[in-house]
Amino acid sequence: MNLYWSIYKNLEKELVKLADVIHFDDQQISVYSIHILDLLIRTAVEIEAISKHLYEINDGNMSLTDDNGKPRSLYFDSDCIQELDVKWHITKKVVNVVSPNFYFNDPENIVLRPLKNCNKQGSGTWKKAYQAVKHNRVECLKFGNIGNLIKAMAALYILNIYNNVDDKIDDINIGATITDLSLGSSVFSVNVFKATGLSISEHMDDSNILQHENTAPYRTRDATVLIDKYTEESYIEMHKKSMADLEITQKNYEQSTLIKDFLIKHPEFSNRSMNEICIACGEENERIRLGIESENEQISAEDKEKIMKAGHKMLFSIFSFNHSAQGEKARRELIINKLQSIYPSI
Repeated sequence: MNLYWSIYKNLEKELVKLADVIHFDDQQISVYSIHILDLLIRTAVEIEAISKHLYEINDGNMSLTDDNGKPRSLYFDSDCIQELDVKWHITKKVVNVVSPNFYFNDPENIVLRPLKNCNKQGSGTWKKAYQAVKHNRVECLKFGNIGNLIKAMAALYILNIYNNVDDKIDDINIGATITDLSLGSSVFSVNVFKATGLSISEHMDDSNILQHENTAPYRTRDATVLIDKYTEESYIEMHKKSMADLEITQKNYEQSTLIKDFLIKHPEFSNRSMNEICIACGEENERIRLGIESENEQISAEDKEKIMKAGHKMLFSIFSFNHSAQGEKARRELIINKLQSIYPSI
């Protein structure tokens, strides 16, 4: 039984119940009360506990000393969260507020970095509020507000995900869309780093992951909590099949008289990629067939489409997909993002 997750879910239920009493929107974000303050303190105490637990089970130094060499207490922020940040960049992780009972419109209240600066003593929005109300309830009651409570709860949510016993969250069929990223929460969800777009080469590692799906500010490797990737078995098998197809493709390319003639005519293409050369060759041959003397000549939309199709037809006549199209479909998996190597080097 995961005691930390059970406690988190109980706290989350109380947060959702609170939203039935107070309308959670941008105008109400600073509403405070004794009850909200109590929930904030309980949430922060749980953050302290799970931070120290994660620190310990991930080989944190449990025998710390001060500047004089004397044993000192373990700090959940500057010791524990700091160590987790070094390992996982946990202070950069983003959480989305997705509860249908919360009515926020301001992006600052919807997309959160709840552990930002929480690896430093005296820093972190909700953490400063917690320290203030812990030491002076009366004077600092206003810090026990909805905004600080949600941020603290989001921080606890992230830490619970990273306390998952198994780094793998789920198996995913190829082509399937991941629709539920709440991981059991009724309030929050996380983002995914896509590692299924790969440029195939003879030698492969994580540098072959295409980044076009991960350019949004909250989709980067540092900001995401999960990674969508191929299983190691599928990755190795895909590479094996692709290399077999590449060998056939290379032979087709080298034996093509059309390609040879094109390169003799256009030596400026000699350093271009195989894709570019095939497409340019097919397009030029189609222009010749249509009696179009220059690629800058004004032509009809119909002829443009014919030329474009001819370029891709040439490309597909050279490239082989015989091996890639055979066998079982690739398998994907969803794992926790711990800045580990995603794929082995092959």
